[in-house]
Amino acid sequence: MINLTYQHSQVDPDEIIAKLHDSPVHKHRARNNIGAESLTPYSSRYNAQSELSKYKIPQKGAPAEAVHSMIRDELDLDGRPNLNLASFVGTYMEREAEALMVENLSKNMSDADEYPAMMDIHARCVSIIAHMWGVQKGEKAIGTATTGSSEAIHLGGLAMKRRWQEKRMKDGKDTTKPNIIMGSNAQVALEKFARYVNIDELRE
Repeated sequence: MINLTYQHSQVDPDEIIAKLHDSPVHKHRARNNIGAESLTPYSSRYNAQSELSKYKIPQKGAPAEAVHSMIRDELDLDGRPNLNLASFVGTYMEREAEALMVENLSKNMSDADEYPAMMDIHARCVSIIAHMWGVQKGEKAIGTATTGSSEAIHLGGLAMKRRWQEKRMKDGKDTTKPNIIMGSNAQVALEKFARYVNIDELRE
């Protein structure tokens, strides 16, 4: 059997509530009614006394640890990626691939002259994908990196539409009413693309 002895001062809960009610943060909220427009960091005693604007850059900075905790907790409200069962969603990546992405986040693909090695790898990726799609000897594959699959689908769809229009023009046919046929399991971006380029008829 273990006996524990505590020595502590008397705690008055009413006194604590009164202090919180009279705190500058509480008065500021009540006077300006900005509770929905600001956040109160809570990761330390210092942070709990300050509010951060949600929609403007605050006048004073905040510790990175506090901001990280707040934003991380907000993002916890999103769904878990590994429970997203959509067919076009990838939820697993090797650690080495994730490390490469993090190590090169500061590189800007728009500045090709400054990052020639990355642009060379980009060209190799285009070649790899072209061969996966059966490029023939003598053909030149054209491709570009995108920020996601939806953007890639939109660009591919625009290229498809342009080729369709050129062929129709050679045959002397109308080019104003394209249509697209796709499976019911197609990526949702295809339907968005069709609406964007004013395709009149969608067939599934």
